[in-house]
Amino acid sequence: MEQTQEVNHHPAPVHQHWLSQNRLLAANGAFAVYAIALALDTGHADRTWAIWAAVAYGVTTAILWLTRRRNIPVVLPLLVSLAGALAAPVTWLVTRVTPTPEVQVISRSAVLLLQHGSPYLPPGQLASWLSYNPYLPVMAVFGLPKALGASGLLADPRVWLTAVSIVLIWTAFAVAAPHRHCDSCRQSVLLSTVFIVASPVIAFPLAVGITDPPVIALMFLTLALIARPSNVLRAAAALGVACAMKATAWPAVPVFTAMLAARDTAKTALRFIGATIVVGLAVSAALAPSAPAGPLARNPRGDAVRRALSPADLILRRGQHIGELPVPECLHPGGRQQPPAARHGVAARWCAARRREQRLQPGWPGAARRHRRHGQLRAGGLEDWRTSRQRCAGCRPTSAGSAATGAM
Repeated sequence: MEQTQEVNHHPAPVHQHWLSQNRLLAANGAFAVYAIALALDTGHADRTWAIWAAVAYGVTTAILWLTRRRNIPVVLPLLVSLAGALAAPVTWLVTRVTPTPEVQVISRSAVLLLQHGSPYLPPGQLASWLSYNPYLPVMAVFGLPKALGASGLLADPRVWLTAVSIVLIWTAFAVAAPHRHCDSCRQSVLLSTVFIVASPVIAFPLAVGITDPPVIALMFLTLALIARPSNVLRAAAALGVACAMKATAWPAVPVFTAMLAARDTAKTALRFIGATIVVGLAVSAALAPSAPAGPLARNPRGDAVRRALSPADLILRRGQHIGELPVPECLHPGGRQQPPAARHGVAARWCAARRREQRLQPGWPGAARRHRRHGQLRAGGLEDWRTSRQRCAGCRPTSAGSAATGAM
């Protein structure tokens, strides 16, 4: 007697991932070209990251090419790019290189937040451009470990910026996944997270201390949440935190509001924009009760900010890394006898001339080619600067730059 057994299996859903092996191969090849170009055309922390990343992306591209006909999980080669383009340069720059200005500002803002309840210096103490804190109160949270006594790698805000950005990007892809409990969706979330975090869009700014990645990650999360009508308030909360972190997130509020008004109703859009504003202001007020309105609250006219970010201070900072052209006295912090418009004009021409001098130095990549191609432009730029210096009454080169003038 033959027995038959009916089996009712429900196979797990399988989804085709948007990152095919060919796309990953092309993307990592493009990343490698970008990193090589950046290594040849920049310096300091940017070049350090570019060297690490160029090797990582190149090795990843080679592995993807060699294993394109083998059944190997594509996430494994991407881990190489993640280690080489993010983990290694972050560790190297944190432990061996002076902190970037962004890192210094975040660390100081955390100390001020703990001591005074506000991450901002009063207007009278804005002595230079580095004294100004352009971020909103939530950004100071990334400097709290160091302010609370942490040391070593864990004291650097870049480590916490990286960790928070990775978690937020993973959460965004997990929320957007079609299913939460199937293996295919989990692998897709992991692959997407590793690819985005290892890309130059996220890895480069995280390594050098630029503060955009956590804001971008919160935008990802907002977009993933807002895709489902039931998560509108959660999306507003995510966007509100981003708006309490950096002012550049606020322009996204009307964009998401318009999307909701087109998809749902005007009432839903109004609820979203109201919740976003309430969350942003509430989080800022909770973290910094002494300065709930942001960095300009205690300086409504912005005079101290303009002094801190004057062309003189910015150019003198750039002069630490650019050639030895003389510095006009009217561009020194104390030599502001000229009108602002005159100082800005001299500053712009002087800065352009110094930049050309740097790029035409023998040790700079492509210097010989630029000498041939831009010989007249270089001479014209220096002549414009000399002419503007003569027109600037009372403007004389400093003693440190007089010898350089004679040499030219």
